[in-house]
Amino acid sequence: RARRRTAPRTARALGPLLAGAATCGALLALDPLLAPGPWTTTAALAVTSLAVLLALLRTWWPDGRSADVAWPSVIGAATGAVALLVGYGRSSSPTDPGAGAVGQVRALLVIALQQIDEGTPPLVAGREVTMLVTASALVVLLLVDLAVALEVPLLGGVALLALWVPAVVLGETSSPWALVWAGLPWLALLTDAPSQLAHGRLPTSLAWTAGVLVVGLALAPAVATAPGWGTVPLPRFGSGSGQVTLSDDLDLRRDLQGRSGESILTYALTNPDGTASALSPAQLGPLRSFTLTDFDGRTWSRADSGTRDPVTPDSLLMPVGNDSVGGTPVQVSVTVGALADRYLPLTLAPRTLQINGSWQFDPVRDLVTGPEPTRAGTRYTMTAQVPTLSAANLSGQGNAGLDDPSTLALPGSGHREDVAVLAAKVVAGRTTGYDKAVALQTYLRTGGGFTYDEQVPPATSDDAVWDFLQDRRGYCVQFATTMVVMARSLGLPARLAVGFLPGSERDGTVSVTGRQAHAWTEIWFDRAGWVRFEPTPAVQTGAPPSWTVQQVTATPSASPKENLPTATARPTAGSSAPATLPGAATPQRTESGWLVGGGAAGVVLLTLVAWWAVRRSGTGRRTGPEEAWAAARTALARTGLGWTDATTPRQAVSAVEQTGQLDEATVGALRALATALERFRYAASGEPAASDQLDDWVRQVRTGVDRARTRGRGAAADGRG
Repeated sequence: RARRRTAPRTARALGPLLAGAATCGALLALDPLLAPGPWTTTAALAVTSLAVLLALLRTWWPDGRSADVAWPSVIGAATGAVALLVGYGRSSSPTDPGAGAVGQVRALLVIALQQIDEGTPPLVAGREVTMLVTASALVVLLLVDLAVALEVPLLGGVALLALWVPAVVLGETSSPWALVWAGLPWLALLTDAPSQLAHGRLPTSLAWTAGVLVVGLALAPAVATAPGWGTVPLPRFGSGSGQVTLSDDLDLRRDLQGRSGESILTYALTNPDGTASALSPAQLGPLRSFTLTDFDGRTWSRADSGTRDPVTPDSLLMPVGNDSVGGTPVQVSVTVGALADRYLPLTLAPRTLQINGSWQFDPVRDLVTGPEPTRAGTRYTMTAQVPTLSAANLSGQGNAGLDDPSTLALPGSGHREDVAVLAAKVVAGRTTGYDKAVALQTYLRTGGGFTYDEQVPPATSDDAVWDFLQDRRGYCVQFATTMVVMARSLGLPARLAVGFLPGSERDGTVSVTGRQAHAWTEIWFDRAGWVRFEPTPAVQTGAPPSWTVQQVTATPSASPKENLPTATARPTAGSSAPATLPGAATPQRTESGWLVGGGAAGVVLLTLVAWWAVRRSGTGRRTGPEEAWAAARTALARTGLGWTDATTPRQAVSAVEQTGQLDEATVGALRALATALERFRYAASGEPAASDQLDDWVRQVRTGVDRARTRGRGAAADGRG
């Protein structure tokens, strides 16, 4: 059984450091997916710290066997896990101080995965996503370092490529600098540059690496501009057909199916005169495709109002009940992508519409339909008047001016009264329709302990809304429907709206994907008309509408399982934020917590490792046969006694002996080193020679070399005399 060669200490230290540099460079591949923020500093600092620890471990730890090679990786993984538990495992809510570090980290992981699944690039990386990115980077570093230590650095490149997978799957383009800064250290590892540097030679491999980089950078622009390069078909990731259609038959018992990541439309915001608009996509709000009013306790169905007006370029599409065209004007220029639907996504504000084809407008349901579904390339332009809504304005309006019984109809079920009683408890003390609507939104969004979940629990009654209030798990359709039913039980006209969240903006263009399909609640106000509320947690919707944010001293929260209102709720893995009172102080956390804890854990571990190494070696120095042979070879090279890597140890000793330059004692020490090296490399069993003995042989060789050089200088001087 052949043994692995022991690399010089310098090479063993350089390997993890280069692996850390490559991992930090590969993190740049996440730039198009995550908005700029502290995640970069946190992940890079964590990777650098672990790389330094691995370098120290591999310098001190013998690596002659595969098991010895694995131990630094095991210790590094344990240290990284401890750092993450210390930094992220503390409870973020005073109401749940004893959940346990592992439970807290698991909950943060679930939230991070939900935010990534429901969000759109570039995602704002909060504490949860930062933890996930940091942990992923540490895992990649450990895999690259282990591959280098096992002398298979090619597999380390596969680990680095894992950080490109999210961008590839989502169709985003990573910065070429990610490939440069990750590729250079990896190429250095691939060409054994650390070992070359450790032997004091200018590594030819680094010259090849630099040459490959220069050629690649020189040829890349020319290749990119070559005819046909941009038309090469590539494999598609995602939904297959790329067709997205919104269902107008919504079943609260049905799990949410996988939604397409395809871009269903893009739009640009400008002023009517063509200049850039100051409005953001969030201020514009969602694009609504249709509204629903008929609910039977489980399923929504579309009811035609019977009103249809042809759409003309100069006609103002004014929803019923909205008498004002005041507000901020904005022009929305839309290009359809993967959307194939007869309903046209519209702004919530009154608008004019310019589109080719025969389209009709229903002012009661505020929707535009066409004879054929939209297809990729369809273009239309809306000029909207975005009103300025505020809590002060809405709180002074009534809710009784709408003549549409369907917006107050409640489904008949065995728990109809239970839902009404719960709604009354939630809004206890509120007198205006606006205050009641905000209380319902707050209860469902943050105050009631609800969790965003795409899987619907099994039914336990004939009332899907009551089951949701019991299970407290669901997606936007459950949240919005429940608010509609609770609002109607309080006498507030309400309906369900279906469309798309505003999307994400980049370089002046806003992109909306199929994952941003959404349902929300709209409540009637006598002067403002239909007003949007967002009961779904922020994990899906982001911040609540600005007009629903108000400063209050208390938010009654009622549970269908308890008769007493609750002011706070235990945080759940899928909730968007810890359940606290609006306006109350929220515990502030910074990313320094995990850094301090992780740094402390690293210092303690390094101290223990250093203590163990010193105790084991006695002097703190450990020399293996490979290192001893390399040191002797370097000493002999100073006298011109060298050999190639193809020369065996026995051949090298024989060649040195034949020169006659070294005395018998020096040749004997060199022969003993060669024998120890052969046993170490090729013996089936047995321990290598002791470090002290190897050091003695190396000292004998160096002493003999110095004597030979002295004799050579003396002989040269006699010849000149």
